Amino acid sequence: MLPFVSLIIPTLNEEQYLDATILSLLSNNYPVNKFEILIIDGLSKDNTL
Repeated sequence: MLPFVSLIIPTLNEEQYLDATILSLLSNNYPVNKFEILIIDGLSKDNTL
């Protein structure tokens, strides 16, 4: 049985990388019902969130 995993992505002005990062995480072989992706923003000045 696989554990539930939280993937935490800290960001600060990472707009240009965030899409690729999330797509990479979603393309793995780990079941999507067994993980969550949390994006924590540090007051970015771009369109990170």
